[in-house]
Amino acid sequence: MSIAGRPWWKRRKTLVILLCALLMLAAVAVGCLWAAYRSYPYKFKDSIEKYAGPYGISPMFVAAVIRTESSWNPDAVSGAGAAGLMQIMPSTGSWIAQKNGWDYDDAMLEDPGFNIRLGCWYIDYLSKKFGGDKTLMLAAYNAGENAVKRWVAGGLLEGGIDGIPYAETRNYVRKVLDAYEKYKFLYGNR
Repeated sequence: MSIAGRPWWKRRKTLVILLCALLMLAAVAVGCLWAAYRSYPYKFKDSIEKYAGPYGISPMFVAAVIRTESSWNPDAVSGAGAAGLMQIMPSTGSWIAQKNGWDYDDAMLEDPGFNIRLGCWYIDYLSKKFGGDKTLMLAAYNAGENAVKRWVAGGLLEGGIDGIPYAETRNYVRKVLDAYEKYKFLYGNR
């Protein structure tokens, strides 16, 4: 017997082939999503949300900074001496702690919660200095507040990221903003 001119067993074969193709596509999609979650983990969630929240900073933005700065390694130390998840310079950590009346010792930079607390305060500080402009904030986080003030005064940053004169800082800003978009996609825009 045939339906629409084709035997029933040929229609079933077509349906099975389509179902297998859909299952393979779903498996590939799940694999890609799993790889994305592994490449963009969201560790130290409680500390990030605890310290980002009072400043109105997106936890996903903080996660993007941490991923770019230290790849989630709380023991990371840069060649310049920046330490911890958010790569805070000891002098910056001391300054932030002093401004806030917090106890401070350079060794505390390796404590994930304290490092995130300092980093969130500093991001908020830079946000206020640069009117919430993420490009300027990130450039200042990487190259220093005074360098960015000079670039702005000289009109270098009118073209956005491409106007940043330091290649390292230009690349840093791009990496963080790219990671930020990925974190928002994976974990929600919070």
